[in-house]
Amino acid sequence: MGLETLTEWLKTHQRDPQKHKAAYNRWRQKHLDTERARCRENTRQWLALPHNRIRQAITKRRYHTRLMNEFFARFGEECLCCGEIEPVFLSLDHVQNDGAKKKRELSGNPSSRYAHRSVSTYQIVLDLKRRGWPQEEVQVLCMNCNFAKRRLGFCPHGLAA
Repeated sequence: MGLETLTEWLKTHQRDPQKHKAAYNRWRQKHLDTERARCRENTRQWLALPHNRIRQAITKRRYHTRLMNEFFARFGEECLCCGEIEPVFLSLDHVQNDGAKKKRELSGNPSSRYAHRSVSTYQIVLDLKRRGWPQEEVQVLCMNCNFAKRRLGFCPHGLAA
């Protein structure tokens, strides 16, 4: 087949992108529910295999660690109250003590009494990242200072200063 015949063949057999997209969209609308169900079933079967569950857990843990490292890089890597620098002891603290309210908003059910219990720190940090890391809402405290602030309303380290 020569170059000229190949060019002629391509002209007659190439798809029109607009027609192809329209046909695909019609097919997708017609089969949307069955495709969703098929994808869910495939995912369920994939996760049923032990090595895939482990792989997914490892990937999730790596992403979570990267996200938390990014959080601490943005907000500081030491407790603002006592100066603790051990990463295992550091935590996120809501400056205005409105953590439960923010969690209820993130859960999508702000009127529920216990909705805040279903939202993890990971989801809060992800929300902070999406909103451009607002500095005025949260701070880094160690767990001791965070619990003291929650229970007493202030941290005893702040009295010594």
